[in-house]
Amino acid sequence: MLLRFQRFVLPLLLLTLPLLIVSVSSATTVRKKAQQAQIASNMRQVALAFHIRYTSSGVDYTPDKLQDMEAFLYELAQVELFDAVLFHCYPDELNFKARAPEITAYRSDAGKLVFESEILNYPIAYSVAVYPDLNQPASMTPLLWTRGLHHYASFDRPYAGHIAFLDGHIIHVEGTPGSPDPELSDYFGPNSEFSKAIRILEHEPEGWSEEPLAPLPIRYDAEFSPSFVDKYGFLLFIFGPGLIAGVLVMALPKPSKWQRIRSGLIAFALVFTATLVLSAMTC
Repeated sequence: MLLRFQRFVLPLLLLTLPLLIVSVSSATTVRKKAQQAQIASNMRQVALAFHIRYTSSGVDYTPDKLQDMEAFLYELAQVELFDAVLFHCYPDELNFKARAPEITAYRSDAGKLVFESEILNYPIAYSVAVYPDLNQPASMTPLLWTRGLHHYASFDRPYAGHIAFLDGHIIHVEGTPGSPDPELSDYFGPNSEFSKAIRILEHEPEGWSEEPLAPLPIRYDAEFSPSFVDKYGFLLFIFGPGLIAGVLVMALPKPSKWQRIRSGLIAFALVFTATLVLSAMTC
């Protein structure tokens, strides 16, 4: 029985272990990419509704109407953008004391637009720029972005976010303190189209700034000590499977201690190499 384990089960385990570890890591990466894609999709729908409201529908852009976030949401509702989920942020939702609203407005039986003010009990995930007019380079003019992202120069922690432009395209940016994404200065710098904005619309309910919010994309002021996994996760990922395989092999009965050590080193080398190869293939 033991011989059969050594011949068949153990080699299968050694081959499966790195594949399993890499698969878990790849799944995490896929989830992160999927979340980014969902955020980009949400912002694109908002930017499209804005575009329809002030171009396709023939309504004049009147910046005086856009004095606060409620007014912005109301204008979007005019073109049937009622889905409140588009304006929520997952880190915010972790701090909701009640269920978040699902709609921002609805049409009554008489066809009248009814705005649901309940949405204002929750933070809106975006900052929105109001310009004197829309006669600006559409592909270079930020319309809305991850709330507070324009303050990137003051961030003291790693960050990431999205920007939606007047033409509807979305980009993802990220950086660390002192090393911002170069595109951020192009889009939010003093010589950017953003500098022409006459006001920035944001919405956080009263007292929200006192909540223990997640670091992105809202709060960057709370300090958290990095965990052991944050510090050494990559090393654990690369060397962990090989070390586990080596220990398992060394635990098997062998004629001598040196044979166990040699077999353990060989198992470590094989699994370590397999982990590197699989990591390179999935990156």
